[in-house]
Amino acid sequence: MKKQIHLWLIVLALGCQNREKFPSGVDPLLVGKWEQTAYEEVLSNGTKEWKTLDSLTGKPSFIVRSDGALLSGDGKEYCCISFEKYVVNGEVYFPKIKEPVPENEECLRTFCGICSEHKFQIEGDEMVWTYCGSRSRYRRLP
Repeated sequence: MKKQIHLWLIVLALGCQNREKFPSGVDPLLVGKWEQTAYEEVLSNGTKEWKTLDSLTGKPSFIVRSDGALLSGDGKEYCCISFEKYVVNGEVYFPKIKEPVPENEECLRTFCGICSEHKFQIEGDEMVWTYCGSRSRYRRLP
């Protein structure tokens, strides 16, 4: 009987650990390879309109690793991206980057206006990414 009580206490203790929401809660939604399909353009009259990209290549525009790191399509550092906070379908996640992000030499020549929050609205294999006031549409790649 004592062994069963100890076993239940261990199971209870493990079940009540403070689990991190990222990446497990986001993994099925955000992690993977994404190709940009459109962007939102602000017209001269102030209205916004989606502009579809004609040249879809089937190559990723960016990649999200399972630890939350956001990489460029070639697997290197995505310039001008901070990893402070992601909002995925309205829920806030704080990525915990566990592995080094491969350096991208292009980023040394890029001037960035960094935003600390990235918003991703995902439905199935389609996503809209809002970042620094601009929006782009993506599709998940296999």
